Amino acid sequence: AGTTYTSGSNTTKLNGTGTQKFSLYAAQTLNNLTIDKPAGDSVNMAGTSGIVINAAGNFRLVSGTLQDNGNTINIAGSVFNSGIHK
Repeated sequence: AGTTYTSGSNTTKLNGTGTQKFSLYAAQTLNNLTIDKPAGDSVNMAGTSGIVINAAGNFRLVSGTLQDNGNTINIAGSVFNSGIHK
């Protein structure tokens, strides 16, 4: 609570093992977003229903599973997907 994440011109990378929860309670702007987890592991978007991630750059789902749970990701750059999106 009470924190701010400033992505600047970097790449936000979710790459740990096991299931990860990406909790958002307000729209979030990221520069680039990469998900690169072992096959069978997932990132689950959570927080306020219908939350939006705005990727100003590129989105890469290299490996693993992205469970968006009905949330939205807007991507201004290119998309690479060799993982699973549910």
